[in-house]
Amino acid sequence: MNAEFEQLMAKVCDGRASDIERAELTERLRSDPTACDDYLRYVDLHSALADEMIPSVESNLISCKAIGSASAAAKAEPRIFNPALFLKLAAVLAVLFAFANFFRAPMNWSRHGVDQQHQVIAPALATLVFAENCEWIGEGLREGGRLTRGSHVLNHGTAVIRMDGGAELVMDGPVEFELATVGRARLHRGKITVRAEDGAEGFTLDTPASEVVDLGTEFAVKVETTGATEVHCLDGAIECRSSDSASGTGVLRAGSAVRFDATAGQSRPVELNATRFSELIRKAQPRERRDLMRVYEGFFYEAGRYPPGEIVRGKGWAGPWRLRTPLESQRHREPDTTTDMHIVHGKLNVAWPVPGGRLGMLEMPAGRTYRVRPMSAPIDLASENVTYFSMMTQEPDHSFRAKAARPQEGVRLTFRSSEDYWGDALSFGLSSDQRPVVNNGRGDSTRSAQSIPDEQSLLWIGKILSRADGEDEVSFRIYGQDDALDFMEPAEWHVSTRGLEMKARLDLVLLTSHGTSPRIVDELRIGPTWRSVVPIRQMAANSPESK
Repeated sequence: MNAEFEQLMAKVCDGRASDIERAELTERLRSDPTACDDYLRYVDLHSALADEMIPSVESNLISCKAIGSASAAAKAEPRIFNPALFLKLAAVLAVLFAFANFFRAPMNWSRHGVDQQHQVIAPALATLVFAENCEWIGEGLREGGRLTRGSHVLNHGTAVIRMDGGAELVMDGPVEFELATVGRARLHRGKITVRAEDGAEGFTLDTPASEVVDLGTEFAVKVETTGATEVHCLDGAIECRSSDSASGTGVLRAGSAVRFDATAGQSRPVELNATRFSELIRKAQPRERRDLMRVYEGFFYEAGRYPPGEIVRGKGWAGPWRLRTPLESQRHREPDTTTDMHIVHGKLNVAWPVPGGRLGMLEMPAGRTYRVRPMSAPIDLASENVTYFSMMTQEPDHSFRAKAARPQEGVRLTFRSSEDYWGDALSFGLSSDQRPVVNNGRGDSTRSAQSIPDEQSLLWIGKILSRADGEDEVSFRIYGQDDALDFMEPAEWHVSTRGLEMKARLDLVLLTSHGTSPRIVDELRIGPTWRSVVPIRQMAANSPESK
């Protein structure tokens, strides 16, 4: 194997290869059986570096799960079966699959690793990022859920909806509205306050009597049961016109308001008396919802070393922490560095309102460490559900270490199934160059373009939005010590998957640490909403804060 080919394989496995380089490797594997053997050996070595996950290879190049599974199966077969022949056959099949995949649309991450046709489902256009005492008519919307095209009715409660185009809408029920596109909605009745900033300019809100186009501002709209409409410009400017008038009323600036009668075409100025977006939020008093948290591990123990079976506290667990079983460790030759749980104190710089880092935490030692704990209730990827998690970690300083020596460094949080341990999974962590990454267990990974600074305490937050039919959505973001936490999920995550569709029941939590330095893990939380797992300070009704 020459150095150039080895470098090409390294780029592909690390997710750094260009389209041209991926095409070059595909052609090399297709035409050269010796290259296939070299590639299999390289994949086998590389697989040990990815948190019990098989290599993170671009999904439109080659299915490394097929290779890894074939390799493991070949080693386990009786001698009457030729392992070398089986490996070569697996390589040929994988290459043919890769060659076909390279020239078609991106792969759908289905349960069996093949493309499937989706049902015709109304597209999601927005996210319900905050919901307090909400009751929706005819649908079970929950905080963190997605809203599709069409009509929605909020009977009562306070809700904040973030359009995929960036505009944010806050409303108190009763409200009836309709989503048309990521940049357009229609208010049939009730009140909505819109904040459209930072690229969301141009958002349009229609009513029975008017059309309001945002010009980079904040405005409020009220529609009465008769269809009469009031539009209040709270900040910036809006373009406002009657629904049946081409000329309209022109530009309305901050501090102005206009009323359109139910009979379209007639309008008059009125007194500005609408409530601002931030005031509506403060009135709702967003707060943590720890009462909704389903799973919790705070490692609240005295400092010292414990057998895993003695770490039994927390919430939502079906048993204590444990080591991997032989089946769970069969794909890795190296055993765990230690067999105990090392509890330490005071090794996290906690910038958030949580007890983590002060009342006990888990130190994952240098070397290889795997710890497993079963949950009482699985994350069911075959159902309509929203699951969030958060976890605190402490990353060592990697700056002194050569980049080539860093692939094994990292801690990961993985959700697996006890029914099919090596099947579909979701793994969250940092790549060798400190980029947030999500892996689905088949070798398909999604990485952030942004690197996270070393040597600081970090707060990981993930979101798993599963669907019974259609595409699942997985998001991941890592917060540093200087990053502020909002009462609602961010508009931009470091990682957001596409084309993911899985049906597994993930009931195992796996903590993994690889590297030459110890790492700290603490405050693992799993719940149904952002506020159930994220430490936020309650916003008082009279707080001067604005968001």
